[in-house]
Amino acid sequence: MKERGPNKAVEETPKGGLEAASPEQTAADLPLDVGQFGPALEELLENYRSALRSIEQLRPVQRVAVEILRIRGRQSPNVQAEPWRRRRRLVIRWLVRLFAEAHVRRQLGHVTRVLRLEAFGASKGDERATAINELLERLQNAEAQLSGWGRLRSGLFKAPLVTTALAFALAVYRVGSGIDVSSASKLGETLAQSAETTGWDNVLHLLLRAFYTAVFTYVLLVPLTVSLGFKRKRAIFSGGLTDESRPMLYWLRDRQGVWPWPPKANVYQRENDVFELLAVPKRREAPLDLLLSVFPYYFVFAMVLVTMEGFRKSWWDGALTLLGGSLAVFLMLQPRLTIWTRRSTAGNV
Repeated sequence: MKERGPNKAVEETPKGGLEAASPEQTAADLPLDVGQFGPALEELLENYRSALRSIEQLRPVQRVAVEILRIRGRQSPNVQAEPWRRRRRLVIRWLVRLFAEAHVRRQLGHVTRVLRLEAFGASKGDERATAINELLERLQNAEAQLSGWGRLRSGLFKAPLVTTALAFALAVYRVGSGIDVSSASKLGETLAQSAETTGWDNVLHLLLRAFYTAVFTYVLLVPLTVSLGFKRKRAIFSGGLTDESRPMLYWLRDRQGVWPWPPKANVYQRENDVFELLAVPKRREAPLDLLLSVFPYYFVFAMVLVTMEGFRKSWWDGALTLLGGSLAVFLMLQPRLTIWTRRSTAGNV
């Protein structure tokens, strides 16, 4: 008799007795118990369906009242949660949907790869392989129903208003700069013509300005996208309980948010159960809300600019600015590391 799990592996001796598995035998050497794995996967898919359905029930743009609790003595046995205040959070449905579906697609893809390895080399009449193939077919059907970022981009550029606005913007840019970016050949021709009339210095300066504009636009949009999409997705997948702690420069205000509308099932825990049965490590999501939140993200970007300006003046000014900025970044990361450790310990990643 064999049981799956790193600390439960046993094997029968020829005499019918039991002895501990050899140290070389790991959970990866034991076959997957499809009878136990099937219901766990079914429950995970049902949790995914419930979470995605709750997103579709949202209005395109709405504000949700979140109850904020003040947590006292989290590390002690007598932890206390006191009502602190109510805050209204902005929710944009399509952003939440994109982050949620990208998460589901990533985890289902990982499960699919492991199941294919479990069925590798099995004969056609193998009942276990047949059951695994049925699970694989269901996973493929589930993944096909997800949209993701690629479909959004393709649909966005097919929209008449977007393409019209893009064409208008390119026309204005061509008139203002004299550079045609409608195709690679025209871009080269107009760059050469502009270089002959105004010189390469002006052309490079213009391209540098365009690059800076693109970078600043990207820097402005990333924290807003993470805040309105990724953090709202976490609220749904964690059963409506979110960590609303405010990481300050080097300390932490311990707060918890209670959202009113998501399903109460914790999707992260169901994923942990599935990957534990597969005996493979789960791929954790990156803490985007901690790394790309508005204040630290803009602060780091500003420090890069200030440090570059300091090095332009002198090596001494640049070194001092870099040292001070690095210390400030380290102090900001410390409370965020505390929140990340708390999430990892609870399995909500």
